[in-house]
Amino acid sequence: MKSLENGSSQSDFDMWQAEYQRIKELVIRENMRYSPCKIEGLAGGIYASKGNKKSDTVVVYSIGAPIMPDFGNLPDAPIITSMGADVFVPDYYGYGRSDGRFTPSSCIRTLVDAHRFLLEGCTARNTYDAQQTKLCYEKVLFICRSFGATFTALLPRYSSIPVASVALVSPCIDNKSQGIVPGEETNELFLESMERDGFHHVYRGILDPLWNDHLWGRDEYDAMEHVDFLADTRVFIGHGKNDPVVHHSKSELYYKRLTERFPLERNQFRLSQFDGGHGSDTTTPASLSIL
Repeated sequence: MKSLENGSSQSDFDMWQAEYQRIKELVIRENMRYSPCKIEGLAGGIYASKGNKKSDTVVVYSIGAPIMPDFGNLPDAPIITSMGADVFVPDYYGYGRSDGRFTPSSCIRTLVDAHRFLLEGCTARNTYDAQQTKLCYEKVLFICRSFGATFTALLPRYSSIPVASVALVSPCIDNKSQGIVPGEETNELFLESMERDGFHHVYRGILDPLWNDHLWGRDEYDAMEHVDFLADTRVFIGHGKNDPVVHHSKSELYYKRLTERFPLERNQFRLSQFDGGHGSDTTTPASLSIL
């Protein structure tokens, strides 16, 4: 069995190659194209409709945690591409295939850079398929679920480019209160899974002390406490009524804070509740509602 430079075996590589081909075939059946890529130090994947018409809109879709990086298996991609938008799913800096260390600030920088790259134009490279694709869009939308929504809610605060709208689905919008509602995921369980289930190898830095500060609201990235910079951003909040991980009352409180802070702009904030839980049974109808 041949050993590769990174310590993996030839059989591991063959299995990865077979899985990659399987995913490509699945995506083709769904009338989409999918390609993993890297834009400078930021890795991710692009979904696009198979039609000849190039989309002028891309959705940056930030996934939850802990989870393996997306590799062509995003449940909502067929819905989004069928409505005329491409989808870019980034690996946060320090996570998966992206460069760097995984920190709260690197999560923000992931979204800031993705926004800039896709609006100003960039080259997405796929070495395995020997592809270089020029990407440039007129509109960049954000749909972010669970963990990813924490940082997307803060994006307008840190982006030099105006953020027209964000969609927060099943959002972990108030980490410091996780576990207060019986049955909710706790911060302790989240970190324990990262350590014991091996996810800390994928999220490089998740066990650093600064994540304790973040999860218990002791840093600058507490979305529930920082809504002042959302005056010019449309905010969609979608939550499942049967979400066992993040209770829907957190989204209700966040919506209340937004509308109380900006009573004259309350029409730009929307809260929709669905009958689903913390997965695609909520994210898919939410995506349909947004687009």
